[in-house]
Amino acid sequence: PRAADLSVSVIGPDGRPVPGPGRLTLEAQPSGTTTLITLRASGGEPVVWSMTTDAPWLRLSRTGGVLRPGQSLTVVVTVDHTSEPAGRWSARVAVAPGGSTVTIEGRGSAPEPSPSPPRPSPPPPDPAPSAPGPSPAP
Repeated sequence: PRAADLSVSVIGPDGRPVPGPGRLTLEAQPSGTTTLITLRASGGEPVVWSMTTDAPWLRLSRTGGVLRPGQSLTVVVTVDHTSEPAGRWSARVAVAPGGSTVTIEGRGSAPEPSPSPPRPSPPPPDPAPSAPGPSPAP
């Protein structure tokens, strides 16, 4: 898709950070035909994070790891155009801990039309009735 064909939104469980010794915040933005999800760790302890998607046509550059306080990391989400659905689609990327979800919307191109099978040839017209022949002799 073109850059204008991807849109991104981040949805948290209730919009507030999850309390704990190590916290994870994230931002997401479209960048051309990819989406960039930036994770930042804060608090006093490392954060073990993971990321999953419900869409088999999305590819994540990383699916988990550990961030120390103050560290950040950007995960690149790309669309596999060979398996993305045609038309408008919406997919989710879940980020743990914290229960945030990144929703990515796009538009797949319609598949190339396959050639139509040849039409069967029409049957030949029925032969015209022939004129009656001479009558048999008595």
